[in-house]
Amino acid sequence: MVTGNYTPTSNFTLAAWVKYATSTEHQEVFSAYAATPIETNPDKMTMCVHAEIRPANNDYRFVLREGSQGTTIADLKATGIAAADEWHHLAMTYDRSLDADQMKVYLDGNPLGAVTPATLYDIAPWNEGARIGATADSRARPFIGMLDEFYLFNRTLDGDEIVNLKDFGVVPEPSSLTLCLFGMVVGGYAIWRRRSV
Repeated sequence: MVTGNYTPTSNFTLAAWVKYATSTEHQEVFSAYAATPIETNPDKMTMCVHAEIRPANNDYRFVLREGSQGTTIADLKATGIAAADEWHHLAMTYDRSLDADQMKVYLDGNPLGAVTPATLYDIAPWNEGARIGATADSRARPFIGMLDEFYLFNRTLDGDEIVNLKDFGVVPEPSSLTLCLFGMVVGGYAIWRRRSV
């Protein structure tokens, strides 16, 4: 569980190697929630960060919501997901400072989709927590398969840095900018290193 002490502010990158099992269910890669309503904390994105694989829809979904009613800031649906039961590198980025395409999805180092939110917000503390492999609030939409080398950065990696992360597992930057790294199998049954398919 990632606590609110590690919340990025105006940009972030999440990345992981994913190997989802054959299923039509929506599968959560990462989810984070804040509880402070936008009405009392203006200019903050306060509801959730939501990243999932949706095999039945053939897309990777990256959603940002704000406010006590969960108003959608942007809902990026990057179509063309990789085949099930194979390892692939997935990355999603948010950068408030950009003029357009502030939210992006990369698959195996290649840009897959981008969207410009109607309104831009900084990110409120994740005082409701964050979770890998299920929704943060209810543990719904469990990831079915394996995740490995999960990274969460408090800045936006560019395309070249995402390729370096995929190919070499490193990004040329101070280590303090990496918020967390996990090698894991969802469900907590074991901790493995990713193997070649």
